[in-house]
Amino acid sequence: LESGLPAVVDADALNIIARHDPLRALLGPRHVITPHPGEAARLIGLVGADQIVAAKRLREATGAVALLKGASSVVCGKNIHVSASGCGGMATGGSGDVLSGMIGGLLAQGVDPETAAWAGSQLHGLAGETAARHLTETAMTAADIIGFWPETLKALTRDSATNGAR
Repeated sequence: LESGLPAVVDADALNIIARHDPLRALLGPRHVITPHPGEAARLIGLVGADQIVAAKRLREATGAVALLKGASSVVCGKNIHVSASGCGGMATGGSGDVLSGMIGGLLAQGVDPETAAWAGSQLHGLAGETAARHLTETAMTAADIIGFWPETLKALTRDSATNGAR
């Protein structure tokens, strides 16, 4: 966190930060935090039903871009973005790690943190939807999301080229 480089902060890193205020002070706008509601509650107290309000509170409490994961994930940076992509089958172990990896990959390419969080959330959800179409939501794994990432990206590229040609 002290390096000044963009970073994704998730899972146990969030739990440690929640217990150590000096670490929380190191978070800033170059960081993306990706808590689920339980992790968010450790950072800001009771989350409540309104994910947008909770995401704003996370942003205010940490200074980082906040991506509050849920059925409709909410990204709060300078703006609010609500992502409705994805499916119930994505609520599986390792799915959040895949999301963090997608966001981290975008950050490593120089994408600004808010855009990386929003795009990562959307792309992650679309890859999950693709996996569900080909397999099932019932026994989806994080590896399925990764496995259908190339097909998802090809479809987006094809759609973009088709829409750009009009």
